[in-house]
Amino acid sequence: MEFFDCHCHSQFSPLDGLDTPDTLVQRGVEIGLSGMVITDHGRLSAHRDMLKAGIKHDFKVGLGCEVYLSNSNDRFDTLNKKVRNNGLGLYHHLILIAKNDTGLRNLQALMSKAWNESFFDKYPLVDFDLIAEHGDGLIITTACVSGPIAENLSLGNIEAANTWMNMFKERFGGDVYVENQVHNNSIHEGLTEMLLDFADGHGVKSIVSTDTHFAREEDRWIEDALLILNTYSQASKSKPKEIDYDHLNSLDFMEKYNYLYPERNM
Repeated sequence: MEFFDCHCHSQFSPLDGLDTPDTLVQRGVEIGLSGMVITDHGRLSAHRDMLKAGIKHDFKVGLGCEVYLSNSNDRFDTLNKKVRNNGLGLYHHLILIAKNDTGLRNLQALMSKAWNESFFDKYPLVDFDLIAEHGDGLIITTACVSGPIAENLSLGNIEAANTWMNMFKERFGGDVYVENQVHNNSIHEGLTEMLLDFADGHGVKSIVSTDTHFAREEDRWIEDALLILNTYSQASKSKPKEIDYDHLNSLDFMEKYNYLYPERNM
């Protein structure tokens, strides 16, 4: 069975992706992938290296981005999550993929505006108006469990999920796909079935991705270290625990992570 992975992160997703585009492509060749799309968080920095790797290894590659979509659909809205009433944070994730040269130029234009006009904290925020303005030649997939469809479905916000999908369909037609990931149900029970039913209900095709962040199983411990640095540094400071250092020093790397950060969700 052929598999073209449309959701992959490289080292250009800081403290989140591990490998270079060349390493990812090499691994894709090794395991027999049909191709892959690079979709780093909020940036297009890997595009040039990805193209070079595709040519070098005679491997099909695509260029995209996992953008930060304002959950209020206003990229200038930076209201703190604590005072929102919908259970959502500042942004959703959304995958945009260039399907031709026009799409690539539009993706570059909208991300340039996001970085220069609506950058907040560490997020170049976009909204639907910006995506629609530069939407020619783009493909949309609904991304991960933090996407506008999956997250709203998980929270029971069916109307919000329908609203987002109707906007996507009106602007992008058949270039909209509901993305399902193999680990969905381990994060929210029944999410896979919910997404499949939602796609069918809207007459939209479903796709499967792996949300790749590292290339080889033996490198998982490094990826874990990145995620801990990225997401747990403040949590560990605010919730100190009694550490048995004699026990800790007897453990290997993965066991140490499990001991120090037992509630990691990746």
